[in-house]
Amino acid sequence: MIDMPLPSNSSGIDISAFHRMSVAYGLTFDRDSLGTIIPSKDIENFLASDAYRMIERPDRDELYAK
Repeated sequence: MIDMPLPSNSSGIDISAFHRMSVAYGLTFDRDSLGTIIPSKDIENFLASDAYRMIERPDRDELYAK
């Protein structure tokens, strides 16, 4: 079970009813609209740092002259 915060406009709904409604809502989606399942062996490894381009940053000595 995952701790999921209740929406701010959910006054009057108890926690178990909210979780039941969220599951029911998820079941309303057509399986074809959710995308495809890709086996982990078919996904190339990557580093999070590869997702962003590196920004050239000034050196400390350039920022703070002695």
